[in-house]
Amino acid sequence: MKVEKKDKIEEVIEDISKKYHHVKIYHVKKGDIFCRNNGEYSYICKSCSCGGISNPKPIIWIGIYKEEEKELRLLSLLHEMGHLLNTTSFSYKYEKEKEMWKVTYKLAKEYNITFSKKAIQWASEQLETYNNEQYNK
Repeated sequence: MKVEKKDKIEEVIEDISKKYHHVKIYHVKKGDIFCRNNGEYSYICKSCSCGGISNPKPIIWIGIYKEEEKELRLLSLLHEMGHLLNTTSFSYKYEKEKEMWKVTYKLAKEYNITFSKKAIQWASEQLETYNNEQYNK
Protein backbone atom coordinates (compact mmCIF):
# COMPACT_ATOMS: atom_id res chain seq x y z
CA MET A 1 0.00 0.00 0.00
CA LYS A 2 1.36 3.37 -1.02
CA VAL A 3 1.30 6.07 1.66
CA GLU A 4 0.43 9.49 0.25
CA LYS A 5 2.67 12.37 1.24
CA LYS A 6 0.86 14.98 3.33
CA ASP A 7 0.13 18.32 1.75
CA LYS A 8 2.29 21.11 3.13
CA ILE A 9 -0.82 22.77 4.53
CA GLU A 10 -1.61 19.65 6.58
CA GLU A 11 1.95 19.65 7.95
CA VAL A 12 1.63 23.33 8.91
CA ILE A 13 -1.78 22.76 10.52
CA GLU A 14 -0.36 19.84 12.49
CA ASP A 15 2.56 21.96 13.67
CA ILE A 16 0.33 24.91 14.59
CA SER A 17 -1.90 22.52 16.53
CA LYS A 18 1.12 21.27 18.49
CA LYS A 19 2.66 24.72 19.11
CA TYR A 20 -0.59 26.53 19.78
CA HIS A 21 -2.81 23.70 20.99
CA HIS A 22 -5.72 25.99 21.72
CA VAL A 23 -6.02 27.37 18.15
CA LYS A 24 -9.10 25.84 16.51
CA ILE A 25 -8.84 25.42 12.75
CA TYR A 26 -11.94 24.78 10.67
CA HIS A 27 -11.94 23.70 7.03
CA VAL A 28 -15.00 25.38 5.54
CA LYS A 29 -16.87 23.21 3.04
CA LYS A 30 -19.58 24.19 0.57
CA GLY A 31 -22.97 24.06 2.24
CA ASP A 32 -21.67 23.67 5.80
CA ILE A 33 -22.93 25.64 8.78
CA PHE A 34 -20.48 28.50 8.18
CA CYS A 35 -21.67 28.89 4.59
CA ARG A 36 -25.31 28.71 5.64
CA ASN A 37 -24.78 31.34 8.35
CA ASN A 38 -22.47 33.75 6.51
CA GLY A 39 -22.97 32.98 2.82
CA GLU A 40 -20.72 30.72 0.79
CA TYR A 41 -19.28 33.76 -1.05
CA SER A 42 -17.68 34.76 2.28
CA TYR A 43 -15.32 31.78 2.03
CA ILE A 44 -14.55 31.41 -1.68
CA CYS A 45 -10.76 31.79 -1.90
CA LYS A 46 -10.83 33.58 1.48
CA SER A 47 -9.97 32.59 5.02
CA CYS A 48 -10.55 34.45 8.26
CA SER A 49 -9.72 34.39 11.95
CA CYS A 50 -10.80 35.86 15.24
CA GLY A 51 -9.13 36.34 18.58
CA GLY A 52 -5.44 36.54 19.28
CA ILE A 53 -2.99 33.91 20.41
CA SER A 54 -3.47 35.07 24.02
CA ASN A 55 -7.24 34.69 23.62
CA PRO A 56 -8.48 31.44 25.19
CA LYS A 57 -10.26 30.39 21.97
CA PRO A 58 -8.62 31.76 18.80
CA ILE A 59 -10.14 30.42 15.59
CA ILE A 60 -9.07 30.17 11.94
CA TRP A 61 -11.56 29.33 9.20
CA ILE A 62 -9.76 28.05 6.11
CA GLY A 63 -11.97 28.98 3.19
CA ILE A 64 -13.02 27.10 0.08
CA TYR A 65 -10.22 26.79 -2.48
CA LYS A 66 -10.07 24.81 -5.70
CA GLU A 67 -7.55 21.99 -6.00
CA GLU A 68 -5.29 24.22 -8.10
CA GLU A 69 -5.42 26.90 -5.37
CA LYS A 70 -3.66 24.84 -2.67
CA GLU A 71 -0.83 27.34 -2.55
CA LEU A 72 -3.28 30.20 -1.92
CA ARG A 73 -4.95 28.13 0.79
CA LEU A 74 -1.62 27.69 2.57
CA LEU A 75 -0.74 31.36 2.09
CA SER A 76 -4.07 32.46 3.57
CA LEU A 77 -3.70 30.06 6.53
CA LEU A 78 -0.33 31.61 7.38
CA HIS A 79 -1.80 35.07 6.96
CA GLU A 80 -4.62 34.33 9.40
CA MET A 81 -2.14 32.80 11.84
CA GLY A 82 -0.23 36.08 11.55
CA HIS A 83 -3.34 37.90 12.71
CA LEU A 84 -3.51 35.66 15.77
CA LEU A 85 0.18 36.11 16.60
CA ASN A 86 0.46 39.86 16.01
CA THR A 87 -2.22 41.81 17.85
CA THR A 88 -0.55 45.20 17.37
CA SER A 89 -3.07 47.99 16.97
CA PHE A 90 -2.93 50.17 13.86
CA SER A 91 -4.79 53.37 12.99
CA TYR A 92 -5.68 52.10 9.52
CA LYS A 93 -6.84 48.68 8.43
CA TYR A 94 -4.55 48.86 5.38
CA GLU A 95 -1.47 49.32 7.60
CA LYS A 96 -2.53 46.40 9.79
CA GLU A 97 -3.04 44.14 6.77
CA LYS A 98 0.29 45.23 5.30
CA GLU A 99 2.01 44.26 8.56
CA MET A 100 0.13 40.95 8.66
CA TRP A 101 1.44 40.06 5.20
CA LYS A 102 4.98 40.69 6.51
CA VAL A 103 4.25 38.31 9.39
CA THR A 104 2.86 35.82 6.86
CA TYR A 105 6.14 35.72 4.95
CA LYS A 106 8.13 35.40 8.20
CA LEU A 107 6.01 32.40 9.15
CA ALA A 108 6.49 30.93 5.68
CA LYS A 109 10.25 31.28 6.11
CA GLU A 110 10.05 29.44 9.45
CA TYR A 111 8.33 26.56 7.64
CA ASN A 112 10.80 26.74 4.74
CA ILE A 113 7.99 27.70 2.36
CA THR A 114 8.47 29.85 -0.70
CA PHE A 115 5.54 31.04 -2.74
CA SER A 116 5.27 31.47 -6.48
CA LYS A 117 5.11 34.91 -8.08
CA LYS A 118 1.47 34.21 -8.87
CA ALA A 119 0.67 33.57 -5.18
CA ILE A 120 2.57 36.68 -4.09
CA GLN A 121 0.66 38.70 -6.67
CA TRP A 122 -2.60 37.29 -5.28
CA ALA A 123 -1.53 38.34 -1.77
CA SER A 124 -0.76 41.86 -3.05
CA GLU A 125 -4.21 42.02 -4.61
CA GLN A 126 -5.77 40.95 -1.30
CA LEU A 127 -3.87 43.71 0.50
CA GLU A 128 -4.98 46.34 -2.02
CA THR A 129 -8.64 45.61 -1.27
CA TYR A 130 -8.00 47.44 2.02
CA ASN A 131 -6.41 50.46 0.35
CA ASN A 132 -9.53 52.58 0.11
CA GLU A 133 -11.51 55.08 2.16
CA GLN A 134 -13.98 52.51 3.44
CA TYR A 135 -11.27 50.85 5.56
CA ASN A 136 -9.16 53.90 6.33
CA LYS A 137 -11.62 56.25 8.01
